[in-house]
Amino acid sequence: MPWSVVCNGNILGGTIVFVSAQPWRRHVGVLRALSMGRAGNAAAEFALVLPLFAVVLMGIVKFGLVLNNKVELSAGVQAGARIFAISRGSATPWTDGVAAFRSVTANLPAPAPTIAVAVNGAPCNNDATCQAALGAAAGQTVSVTASAPCDLQVVAFNFAPNCVLSSQTTERVE
Repeated sequence: MPWSVVCNGNILGGTIVFVSAQPWRRHVGVLRALSMGRAGNAAAEFALVLPLFAVVLMGIVKFGLVLNNKVELSAGVQAGARIFAISRGSATPWTDGVAAFRSVTANLPAPAPTIAVAVNGAPCNNDATCQAALGAAAGQTVSVTASAPCDLQVVAFNFAPNCVLSSQTTERVE
């Protein structure tokens, strides 16, 4: 390992000479001084990225909730249509079908979803009209349609201001 001579200054007209067998040691102090200013870099970068990360994470969660609401609405429409399809001889087909729909969609946020039923294209909206329509519709179709509002607002940005979830199922009357 080569020897190096380092002059550091004058004292009383004499020269103080430091002889070092390790030339890299003189750079250690400079490296330490440069690295001291980087102690808070990770915290500063985290503080800049955290709000963006939080908004993205909230958006993912919000989208997941809306997607769950859509699946729940579709399941409710399917349950309601099935009840209407097998209620040809029932005295309360509207009440039974809507009750099946509401029991499946009980976790949807307010306001409650709207439901529309049509037997062979003719709307029915109470037990009497549904009973009459279903009685004469063996082998015909019953369609159940439902819609519910959805909320895709994350922090202050609304991704879909007039969002409406909707689902429709058609079955044959037995």
